[in-house]
Amino acid sequence: MSLKSKFEMKKEYLHLKVSGDFSIDEACSLFVKGFETIASHKSSKILADLINVNGRPSVTDYYIYGSSIANELIKFWNKKGGGALQLAHVAAEPLFDSDRFADLVAANRGANMKSFNNIDDALEWLGVDQRRES
Repeated sequence: MSLKSKFEMKKEYLHLKVSGDFSIDEACSLFVKGFETIASHKSSKILADLINVNGRPSVTDYYIYGSSIANELIKFWNKKGGGALQLAHVAAEPLFDSDRFADLVAANRGANMKSFNNIDDALEWLGVDQRRES
């Protein structure tokens, strides 16, 4: 495996820290684990910190990723009996999807996902009170 991950449940969200070399298959698998982890908690927010992931995904990778996230969200909703899940990604160039194509693909399938290039904006979008998380 070229991606390493660490899952840390915070008060209001799951913090997923990922590092290593990008692989679309591994990225999709990591989020399946993230959804499984969060399903056992009361939170419905995931912060995916991809700052330390290397690689340049293709447009096809972004499409596959957005589609995969949406499909996993449907499974999550069915297991948990509904409810909204927010997924915020934080990444740096060249991994950062500045066109937010993956977000668009996921949104068109009903997922609430957004990409950011800094953690503060991602946490604000998630509605996380950073003072309570410290």
